[in-house]
Amino acid sequence: TGTSDVKNGKLFKYQPLPAEKSSLLLHNPERGFRSEEDYFIPAVEDMPDWSDENYYNDVIRRLTKNVCNEPVTVSRVYFILDKYLETETLPKEVFDYMQGYYNAYRRLGIKIYLGHYYQHGCARENVSDRIVIGHVKQLSSLFQKNADVIYLLCMNFIGAYGEWTCMRKRFDFQAFTNAVLEAVPDEIHIMMRQAMYKDYYKYYRIGFANEALHGYRYPHLDMGQGFIQPGSYWWDVISKEGVYSINDGELFTTRWIRIAGTWSTGVSNMQVMSNQHLSTMSLQHSFGDICQFGGDIDQTNIYAWRGEEVTEESLESMGLHSTTGWFIDGKGDRIQRNAYEYIRDHLGYRLSAKTAEISADKNTVSIKLELKNYGSAAAFNLKSGFVLLNKESEIVADIQAGTPETWYTTDPECYENRELLTHTVTAEIPLEGINNEYFIGFYLKNSLGQFARLDNSIEYKNL
Repeated sequence: TGTSDVKNGKLFKYQPLPAEKSSLLLHNPERGFRSEEDYFIPAVEDMPDWSDENYYNDVIRRLTKNVCNEPVTVSRVYFILDKYLETETLPKEVFDYMQGYYNAYRRLGIKIYLGHYYQHGCARENVSDRIVIGHVKQLSSLFQKNADVIYLLCMNFIGAYGEWTCMRKRFDFQAFTNAVLEAVPDEIHIMMRQAMYKDYYKYYRIGFANEALHGYRYPHLDMGQGFIQPGSYWWDVISKEGVYSINDGELFTTRWIRIAGTWSTGVSNMQVMSNQHLSTMSLQHSFGDICQFGGDIDQTNIYAWRGEEVTEESLESMGLHSTTGWFIDGKGDRIQRNAYEYIRDHLGYRLSAKTAEISADKNTVSIKLELKNYGSAAAFNLKSGFVLLNKESEIVADIQAGTPETWYTTDPECYENRELLTHTVTAEIPLEGINNEYFIGFYLKNSLGQFARLDNSIEYKNL
């Protein structure tokens, strides 16, 4: 929006993107609406041949499809080991099968919300803790090899659908949790479905999977989430600790919402998204489960959120935030917004630069960037920094700076304080050997080398 002089340099002020360009941020990695796929691992004799080009291309075509025309950068991938319930040592073919899908998602640039389980329902006997822990240790090699494409690991494995329910045997949860923490690289976040067990361990690295997302409408119901109710002890634990971890949410499927009568409003779920610091949310449950099969999507819970108007005044009353540009188009006209759009656009991080102070002498360029986060969570799994580019857009200097996982929206120690935080990123870049004209760039990127945009009208290059 303009510049002013500072000592040895300039102060730049930035404006947010206009409303019609908000969709540019939907491709930002590590956040947003997600898809999901379940893979029943076949018996050894029925394994597919990943070297078969037709099979591989069919997989790629299927996974390339968006969920109901919404782009996704994260997909929940569950490998189902029901045929190996009593197998102590997993055969090589199981690892090859999983690796094929790791490779496919990596090629498509989709990060994997990873999970495993044995029981597709409650009909079968539970797997023993000895076999589960043995499998976790064996799978560690895959976790290490594919850390770049793993968004997080869901600590499921046990019970019906890996949900830690329908248990018929006593299970050593402590030993299992320790085995998972040892098997997974430190940089990978872990998620747990049952809040009561998360409270036992006090690990900030462990986030929460809210698989019964119903807003604030049903405070008297447990919904199978370990007694997670608004105002309960465990709800407060998640609100307090969740700011430091990746958290995910999903509604019931359309069918189960109709059976249970758990229809919930988008406005209410906007508040839960913020309170529980959700980075991602399933678009499959109560939306994709209908529209992908030609059903009446206007009868789904998530679709109905499009009919709930959101204004700047209503956001303020709920302690929620957006940039001014989210409500105003490039012509300066105000546009109408709804709850579906707010959730879609503000899941996870939504970073906007405010100012950049840049000064230089013959030896060094000094940079101080100030930004704010308008999203529901910090920017996990991302690295940030500054680069110098020559006229050919080649990088001639690269300095990592900033800690995106600490760029919280508001005070992490007090959710009730809804004042936006300002985060400062600084760097000193030596100019030795750089004699020509150069450009300064700021970057946010993940382990696949995918870059994220800021919510600003600033030139963007994908290098």
